[in-house]
Amino acid sequence: ETDFDSLQRGKLIHRILEIFWGKVRTQKELASLNKTKKLSTLLNDAIDHAADEVFKVIQNQVKFLELEKSRNFKLLLEWLTKIELTRKNFTVLELEKKIEIRLEGLTLSLRVDRIDQTIDKKQILIDYKTGNANPGEWFTDRLLAPQLPLYTNVISPIGVYFAQTKKGEMKMKGVQCLDNETSSIQFIKANKPKKFSTIIEEPTWNNLLTYWKNKTTYLANEFLSGRISIEPTLKQKTCKNCDLKSFCRIWESDYNSQEDDS
Repeated sequence: ETDFDSLQRGKLIHRILEIFWGKVRTQKELASLNKTKKLSTLLNDAIDHAADEVFKVIQNQVKFLELEKSRNFKLLLEWLTKIELTRKNFTVLELEKKIEIRLEGLTLSLRVDRIDQTIDKKQILIDYKTGNANPGEWFTDRLLAPQLPLYTNVISPIGVYFAQTKKGEMKMKGVQCLDNETSSIQFIKANKPKKFSTIIEEPTWNNLLTYWKNKTTYLANEFLSGRISIEPTLKQKTCKNCDLKSFCRIWESDYNSQEDDS
């Protein structure tokens, strides 16, 4: 092979940041490294360490490896200085933390990319995304992105974010609890769903966590009950990428529903 696919690039970014934050741990230390001009050296060390692990699949592509290291250095230096340094003070509490979740008899072994801790000892869940991230997928009728909502069954955070490490579109996108008497919900770099008031009648943080728990439990029960109905949430996108078209009867279902309407 001569190149990485998007999955390999994503793994590399995850590993670099895991190694980096394993050494740095706090925003205060990050700011100190940046001020003393030591940040580049530490980041390059993390990239070299991660590259030795990930590049084994294409060891002979020396020039490509150099270009990929350079690309990741520019990308992550921008992320650390323009995004991480502008956040409120934090400590990186956990990295790639393994957790086990039990839902209605279903046991899931999961891994949280990162858990930060605020000054007042509250936790924030972070999931890295090297492509476009859409927090709106946490509020669909059947959750399209249940991973972070699942984590809130075990960890009670005050913020849940996608860390979108995409060149030219870097941002933290998600929801957080406003620190006030009502503990209302604030959307960060994300659009509030149009039907949010019907999804969560009283928009408090606790109600949001309860909503996610109910939705993830519902999905677990569907799986345990053997639900096999042909009903993709994003039909056109799902069907376009499906390689089982010759076995699927979804179009027959559509045809029958059209006949019933007539």
